[in-house]
Formats: sequence, C-alpha cells, structure tokens
Amino acid sequence: MDKLFAKPDILGDEVRLVLVGRTGTGKSATGNTILGEERFRSRIASKSITTSCNVEYRFIQGKNVVVIDTPGLFDTDRDNDVILEEISKCMLLAAPGAHAICLVSDCTRLTKEYQDTVRLLTQLFGEKVYKYMIVLFTRKDQLEASGISRERYVSSLKPGSPVMDLVAKCDHRVIFFNNRAPSDILEAQAAKLFKSIQNLARANKLEGRSILYSEDLEERLKDITEVNTQQTQNVFDIIRKRLSKVVRKRLNVELFIS
Repeated sequence: MDKLFAKPDILGDEVRLVLVGRTGTGKSATGNTILGEERFRSRIASKSITTSCNVEYRFIQGKNVVVIDTPGLFDTDRDNDVILEEISKCMLLAAPGAHAICLVSDCTRLTKEYQDTVRLLTQLFGEKVYKYMIVLFTRKDQLEASGISRERYVSSLKPGSPVMDLVAKCDHRVIFFNNRAPSDILEAQAAKLFKSIQNLARANKLEGRSILYSEDLEERLKDITEVNTQQTQNVFDIIRKRLSKVVRKRLNVELFIS
C-alpha cells in the first residue's frame, strides 16, 4: 500500500470525517472506499439504508481514520428537524470535532436537495462550515464512460448557479470517486481525499481554526442528552471504545519503536 498521508502531517493520530448528502448518492460506499474495507452497508436505494448515524474506524498507516455516515437527508418519511438532531448526534460521535465534512453528491443527478443539506449545515454551524467542507461527486465512472473529464464537468457548471457557488465557497475543494473501481484506484482516490483534508486543516490552522464545532451544536446536544440518557450512554460508549483503541495502537507503536 502506498503512503496515504503526505508529509508533513498536520492531522496527528486521528482524522475524523463526516459524510452528508441525500439518499442514493453513495455515502456508505464512499465510506468503504475511504476506509479501504467493506464496513458500511451499501446498495443502490431510493430510501436510506442508514437510518441512524453509523461510525466506523480503521487504523491505517499509524492513524485512526474515523468515518461517520449520516442518515440520508430529506427522505420523504423523515422530518428535517429529526434529521438535524441526528446530524447533531453524529457530530458528537466525531468528538472532539470533525476535521472535514464531505458533501456527497451524485454527479449524474444533481437535484435541489443538496442545497437544503447545505442550508441545514449552515444553520447548525454557521458560514464557517464551508471552511471544512469538501464536495465529493460519486459515479465518476459514468462520467468517464461518457468521455467527460473532471475538468470538463466542473467547467460545465453554470457561473452563478447554486452548485458553482457552493464549489467557490468551499475554495474549489472538489473530489471525484468511482466506488466500483479496482482496489489500486480506490486507494488512490482515498489518498487524494486525505491530501485535501490535510491541506484544509493546514489552511484552517493558519487562520486560527482547528476542528469543526459550534456553540449551537453544544446546546442542541445538551437537549438531546437530557431527553435520552440511554442513547447518550450508547454514544459515549462508542467514543470510549474508539479512543481506547487509538491509545492501545499508539502504545503498541511506541513500544515497537523503543
């Protein structure tokens, strides 16, 4: 396996990534590509397989990679307030905060729902969310089958259109994934994403920011924990398990080196 994380590495021992987007865009398959293993359930569906936040993590090249897969936004049978609460819980799973949020969209089927996704995220985090956002288009294989390159696709977006405005606000951080590609291509795609996250983290650090969090999220999580203590306990159990695994892996590395 080639090096996935470029040097110098600003991310430390752990990188935490949250995937958001509407149902059917390939979030779960994207999570599997990032982790390099089949961890999330993934299939083509009009209704979300992920009905609650799922977190998976894998120790890769000395770093714990944490991927949180969120519920499909704007399912016809789910209320936006419920989804917003779920997203808040997902961010708790990314404690102490996310390094990046990937807005996953199907490049062959851009609909207005992604605008609503972005609106909810700005409602939760404010305009600063764009500083942590990466636009990730799936179905790259279908573009290539039509003879359309990444550059041609991006340049075809109408100036002033909602998609182009989003890309500009995200400082043109755009990644394309083919989640059905051979393993070497999947690995190369993951490496490109990690490089983008490293660059994003470096830029945020220079501007005095680190991980994504907000006071509004803190209040929302406080309300959630007061209403459902058992659910909260389950979330904290997941976090403890994740962090203890990081500590054990780190100790093993240090003992091996020494």
